[in-house]
Amino acid sequence: MADKPFSILIDESTDVSLTKHLCICARYYSDEQKSVIDDFLGLAAVISTTGADLFAVLETKLTSVGLSLKNCIGYSSDGASNVIGFHNSVWSRVRAVSPNCILMRSTCHSLNLIVQHSFELMPSSVGFLLSEIPQGTPSPFQKYSATQWLVRGKFLYNLMVNWYELKAYFLCAEARAPACIRYRVTTINNMFKDETLYFYVVFLTPIVQEFERLNVLFQGTNVDPEKLVSELNLHYKSLQQRVLDNQGVQLPLKRVDFGAKFLSDCLKPKKK
Repeated sequence: MADKPFSILIDESTDVSLTKHLCICARYYSDEQKSVIDDFLGLAAVISTTGADLFAVLETKLTSVGLSLKNCIGYSSDGASNVIGFHNSVWSRVRAVSPNCILMRSTCHSLNLIVQHSFELMPSSVGFLLSEIPQGTPSPFQKYSATQWLVRGKFLYNLMVNWYELKAYFLCAEARAPACIRYRVTTINNMFKDETLYFYVVFLTPIVQEFERLNVLFQGTNVDPEKLVSELNLHYKSLQQRVLDNQGVQLPLKRVDFGAKFLSDCLKPKKK
């Protein structure tokens, strides 16, 4: 593939020994196999992660396997400025060598960032429950981490379906909690008394789950690109229809689609 057009995918990672690495993959069309091939080119240890240093590592690796950046037609990475920024990044240097190269951002990373940034607009109590409940309750709750892309939806769902059981659990736990954690348990117990917080969880759960379903699709192998684009467009339109009318004008609050369960639970008698 020395003279063939190819695309590259890079990503930074840190292992358990806190050593930073640059993972490099290449995608190209194989005449022999009559299909697009993904090849893992290597994992290079790096000391500095500036755009200049990462580009030097990338160029050295490509040269060692007989590839030239002049033949690079596609470049993809996550959203960090040192790798895709338009100035003084890996991408800016790749573009200088190969002006016709196309930048493709990581769709999976972008989907996760959308959810992550959306949570910053939610009440802080939602994020507090996400991080605190797994520390004091058994399964089905797994430890929450903002860097684990497919955890939020599962946790929100388990929180939603077990809301009243957890409410009873923390009511009992408050009286028995040792002094060192009593304030935290009391705080959580008071949160479960807030029905508004419950409805935030009900509203968020199906939306976050749909984002994570899309994320899984884009992480798949041998997936039809046309299907992925179609799924992404459908998701975008479904989100639009929740808050906008057919002319793209924001709906009044009473016409916003908060979800079937949200509406159903609003009409139910309140539980004590």
